[in-house]
Amino acid sequence: MNILKLFADYPFFPSFLDSGKEIRDIVYDSRKAKPGTIFVAMRGASHDGHESCMDAYERGCRDFVVEHRVPLPNDAITYLVADSRRALSVMSRSLFELDPKPESQLGATHCIAVTGTKGKTSTCMILKSIFEAAGRKVGYIGTLGVMYDGKTIETPNTTPESYEIFRYLREMRLSGCEYVLIEASSQGVKMHRTADLFFDLGIFTNLSPDHIGPGEHESFEEYLACKRELFFQCALSIGNVDDEYYDQVVANRFGRLTFGMAEKADYRAENPQFTISADGFSTVFTCRERGKRHELFLTLPGLFSVYNALGAVAAARNFGVSYETIQAGLAAVKVKGRTEIVPGTGDVRVLLDYAHNELSVKSLFDMLLLYKPKRLIAVFGCGGNRSKLRRYAMGEIICEMADFSVITSDNPRDEEVNDIIEDIKQGAGENIKKAVVVPDRKEAIEYALSLAGSGDIVAIVGKGDQDYEEIKGVRHPFDERRIVADYFKNASR
Repeated sequence: MNILKLFADYPFFPSFLDSGKEIRDIVYDSRKAKPGTIFVAMRGASHDGHESCMDAYERGCRDFVVEHRVPLPNDAITYLVADSRRALSVMSRSLFELDPKPESQLGATHCIAVTGTKGKTSTCMILKSIFEAAGRKVGYIGTLGVMYDGKTIETPNTTPESYEIFRYLREMRLSGCEYVLIEASSQGVKMHRTADLFFDLGIFTNLSPDHIGPGEHESFEEYLACKRELFFQCALSIGNVDDEYYDQVVANRFGRLTFGMAEKADYRAENPQFTISADGFSTVFTCRERGKRHELFLTLPGLFSVYNALGAVAAARNFGVSYETIQAGLAAVKVKGRTEIVPGTGDVRVLLDYAHNELSVKSLFDMLLLYKPKRLIAVFGCGGNRSKLRRYAMGEIICEMADFSVITSDNPRDEEVNDIIEDIKQGAGENIKKAVVVPDRKEAIEYALSLAGSGDIVAIVGKGDQDYEEIKGVRHPFDERRIVADYFKNASR
């Protein structure tokens, strides 16, 4: 693509301008640089891409997008910009020929954003199942990776870099996707990964203090502002009116619909009922829309699943999907790593969940107690390189609500496991008497299972769909489903 067309209307100041220059591709990882590419130097939490410009040059790159001058040989051309991340977004949109205007973006493909502290993945998977029940082709970008046309591609972030988003959007359009669902994280908004997208519809699930600390958000106010910013890019918002921050996040936008338990909600859930059987959890509730009531059945547990389903139902109805089809989609939905029951565990219910902050663990344990387990046994840790406040809160909530807890490792990253555990213990306070520490996560899971008996629920919290343990920059294979299955297989011998 021509260099001028690539930058579109984004301001840049070149050290030399060759208006006829053609660029083959954009890279932001210097290891992928080669002749014909343009390298975008971006600043991250732990690495500044400007320090990698020379590495990209040595691999054959001669064009560089930078935020400040960098020392390079004379045949290198730099393009000075105010924000490299925003430049990457604009350039990627141009490269993959996706117009930002709503009437032309993705052709006939509808783009839907889902944001909130919790529930993004589940809401996307519920809506995906509903659309597929309606016979419509769906693409997805989020925590579970990139899914379209029968493929699943892993991604390192909930919301990938803008280059990846636009690349996959183009591929989804070409494969015939009618809908694309994107989990829009606050970090994704802050880093301009979604800056040049326009969404037909945005869904707000909930908001609570999270992702506040070094490398994330400086304050809750910044976190909230990033959530709010997304809705300037949405033609219609669908929001959880029961959430205390609803008005601050989605007020004064274009068109608005609401969902929740409140009487004023456009889509209101009534009379939710929760049951558990050998096959797992189930939930029945009534959805009221414009005075009419529709009974819906979910294979997902808890009140938060009702909220997630309501957001998906409201979105599906906006696109003309019938309640009959919605029910078919709800009955079929499975969300890996979200209140996932591990099969083959006899009279013990073993559940895997991604809950890893104050709101999510409180919601999870409130839900589990609705099912009146004989005992609730928890296995959990906290991630390294994350806010200590999360550790204190999780230690306090889980050790108070569970009958017994096993505190262990959970992606310590660059920190020492025992240091993280000490923070958790501090948050647990007096309830640490109901807990033990087993730093090795596999041993912790097996120990919890050895304690469990008929009627107990063992909640293995924190990883959900993750199949690795991250230690000192290395991801080691770690499959909790296999650990649980192997334990019960060996126990039956």
